[in-house]
Amino acid sequence: MVTKVLPLAIYQKMLLRKASKGISIKINNDAPGGSVELVISGSAIIESGRLLKSSCRKILEQLEASPSISINCSKLDYIDSSALGTLMLLKANIKRRGGEFGLFGTSPRINRLLRLHGVDEFLLEQ
Repeated sequence: MVTKVLPLAIYQKMLLRKASKGISIKINNDAPGGSVELVISGSAIIESGRLLKSSCRKILEQLEASPSISINCSKLDYIDSSALGTLMLLKANIKRRGGEFGLFGTSPRINRLLRLHGVDEFLLEQ
């Protein structure tokens, strides 16, 4: 446990210092194939959790029975466990409806955070 928790704590502290403050979320309903694209920019941290959760709720309300959603993380600087939990719940909800969920554009930094949190296989699988 120490081999995962300690590196995660150190890495998160280092990244949080460099990360931009605040989050920007854009919902693109005109994505190819009738899917919805959620573009996340900045830092997805607990303080911005309400905005991320409300955006996810809005998407779920708009979507059909078998929704398709892609999360664009190319401009994401940092993500904490609360935002990861929100994305995991969104994916589970989409999958339960028979839809598709994709996370793309993740930087090596975000990939490492996903791996250290132990959610990389769940969130990155297609």
